[in-house]
Amino acid sequence: MTVRRTWGSFLAIALVGLVGAVVLPACQRRKPAEVNPIVPSIKVNRTKAPLGSALEITYTWTVEPGAKKLDQNYWALVHFLDNQEVMLFSDDHQPEPPPSTWKPGETYSYTRTRFVPVYPYVGEVEVRMGLYPYPGRGERPALKGEDKGFREYKVATLELLPQTENIFPVYKEGWHNPETHPENPSVERT
Repeated sequence: MTVRRTWGSFLAIALVGLVGAVVLPACQRRKPAEVNPIVPSIKVNRTKAPLGSALEITYTWTVEPGAKKLDQNYWALVHFLDNQEVMLFSDDHQPEPPPSTWKPGETYSYTRTRFVPVYPYVGEVEVRMGLYPYPGRGERPALKGEDKGFREYKVATLELLPQTENIFPVYKEGWHNPETHPENPSVERT
């Protein structure tokens, strides 16, 4: 089998290569986002936590005086990543009060309790925060902080320790007494 190429096919290949060389780099150039001076941060009740234990996390959003009003209600993105940047768990939630009501020059803080899942991983964990549109339409706003990519900002590090047997849950307000399963009395649920 013989393949013959004409000057026309060589010109077509050269033209496609030239267009690709010009267009592809232009597609990769992205205008840097304008940073809205909102600073995410957290304070955790402890920096070393055994797997399966509870963390009380105080989230703080500092809206600096030059910040622009957010046009929609964003959700808080909170990711806990291992040393290979693999997400172990998250605490995505709706901030209190909603971001569309935030005013420049104000600081908003609230506390949430999150249980550390039991994973086959112990060691340092990086905590990243950001905002994202809910239900997922639009872009994440650029905030002020150490951007680790995809508009996720490093806010803290924790150390996960091996699970221990002496950690017991403490039920706070809003929990009902344990109930037994009707078909299996050895199983309780709260």
